[in-house]
Amino acid sequence: EERFRNIFEYSNDAIVVFDPDHDEILDANPRACQLLGYTHQELGNLSLGGLFPDDLARLQSFALSVVAEGYGWIDEISCQTRTGDRRDVELSASEIPHGPQHSCVLALMRDITDRKQVEAQVLASLQEKEVLLREIHHRVKNNLQIISSLLSLQTRYIEDEEGVSSLNDSRTRVESMALVHEKLYQSEDLAQIDFGEYIHTLASYVFDSFESVPQAVRLRVEADPIPMDVDVAIPSGLIVNERIT
Repeated sequence: EERFRNIFEYSNDAIVVFDPDHDEILDANPRACQLLGYTHQELGNLSLGGLFPDDLARLQSFALSVVAEGYGWIDEISCQTRTGDRRDVELSASEIPHGPQHSCVLALMRDITDRKQVEAQVLASLQEKEVLLREIHHRVKNNLQIISSLLSLQTRYIEDEEGVSSLNDSRTRVESMALVHEKLYQSEDLAQIDFGEYIHTLASYVFDSFESVPQAVRLRVEADPIPMDVDVAIPSGLIVNERIT
């Protein structure tokens, strides 16, 4: 008895034993008193509703399932301390006998409040970086399209067909790079694009950029949906551009 009492008393997790039928707290270890801010005697005078005011119905339903199945787990549930602060805890529970024909629930609570706050900060930071990265791709795409437009305007002042052809080749190369950033901006994954879809779009653009294409020439693209990051997609897109040209 002393050995198991020591396990109960010195556990690093908060342990609360309660009667789900009578909404009564039967026992609690020192870690539970520390977490919740109550003395052992004060916890014995509290109801479950005093500790779990926001999630009481959920806890009662969970307790019934624990009694029926013998054990259970809640990833996250909120409890309220003596000072009114909210703490988020993981809760695992098991059924233990309490009298000849009655059962109670032993619940182990692990405080995850600080971990959740850190996770929220990390998530907010990642969202900020995602917004910034999307904006970078958007601006790079716009700048490249401006260069493409300038090259297109310049062709109007050149009468030499070879010079016009060279500018058009340069324009399609710029557009092939701009298209990568446009796909990344529109994609849910900012690190990779679907290169198969990219090739379809790029091939159609390059094909349509020629003023005159013999009727015997038809465009057919066979490309699998291959994920590719920007460092590989841009030179690969330029190679595709050159091959189609």
